[in-house]
Amino acid sequence: MTIQTTDLGNISLFGKDVHSLSTNEREQLKRQITVVLQPTQFHKTMKVYELMKLFHAYYDSTVNIDQVMTEFHLQPYRKVYFDKLSGG
Repeated sequence: MTIQTTDLGNISLFGKDVHSLSTNEREQLKRQITVVLQPTQFHKTMKVYELMKLFHAYYDSTVNIDQVMTEFHLQPYRKVYFDKLSGG
């Protein structure tokens, strides 16, 4: 993911002015950002737990997937296919 250069205005993420950050600080900031794309096709045949494992692999994280699923009350949806979930 890239942070685009602005042509007007200011950008503040997590209380930090993006323009004043060093390259290293920008890289650290990018690690805190996650993108969830709503209209997607390639996940239709995957179950919720499988998707959690897939996206977990994208990040250098020690987060426990089972704990996240419990905290966000996702356990009942563990084996439900992604395309059966509501987008709202």
